[in-house]
Amino acid sequence: MILNLAARQSYAEWLPLLVPVLAAFLAYMLGALAYRKQREHELARRRYLDEGVDLVASRLQEAMSAYMLNWSHGVQVVKYLKQGGPVPSSLLDRSQLVMPSPAQMEATANYRLSALIGDPIFYYVQQLAVAFAQDASAFIRDDLCSAAELVSKGEPADVSSRDVAAEYFLRLQELGKESERYSWVIGRLGDLAAHLEQERFSFKKLEAFKEKPEVKSVVNRVREKFKDELADESAVAPAPPAEDCGDGGTEGGED
Repeated sequence: MILNLAARQSYAEWLPLLVPVLAAFLAYMLGALAYRKQREHELARRRYLDEGVDLVASRLQEAMSAYMLNWSHGVQVVKYLKQGGPVPSSLLDRSQLVMPSPAQMEATANYRLSALIGDPIFYYVQQLAVAFAQDASAFIRDDLCSAAELVSKGEPADVSSRDVAAEYFLRLQELGKESERYSWVIGRLGDLAAHLEQERFSFKKLEAFKEKPEVKSVVNRVREKFKDELADESAVAPAPPAEDCGDGGTEGGED
């Protein structure tokens, strides 16, 4: 009895000292868990949104912006031809035209996007978009501007500048219509980004992102839009190798 009483008194003396220690330890553990989750959220967001979906959209926008600048330049050339007057030498200066670069493909960003949605469709379409922007820009630079330069010099003498303007204006209209599809794709990347921003990022959740109905809907709409061009997907570069969305955790992943 005497020993039990002494033990109880000892516990009573130590308990007030242990409570703040246990509380501090619990607070530390909860803080560490919250930090780990926040760290994983930030890493996943950077990897798959900032350096994935958004980067692919940005590079696609850059290619199409270069094309649009060149297309607008071509429209100005055609306007002068249609008026029957010589085209100003400043518009015939090909150095003003910007050629889209294949470097805008951003392979790593496409790997991440393909893994995120479980489909390489945007990688394929970006190849088509960059090729289109390059071909259309080269047409304006090498074909339209060359023809305008000759017509402005009166060569050949039996060719009307208005007839030349009509021919090239039709081609510019065709290019403008075709370019709308690629601008539409940028919007669908925006849809994916919006869905992704609604997530509290974790690598485990990202693994299931491809299964969301709204994500599958975006993928199917893009595939339907380009079904003719992609009927034989071997015509474009091979799909990027799949990257596991769950492989990057907060430990051993990127800093």
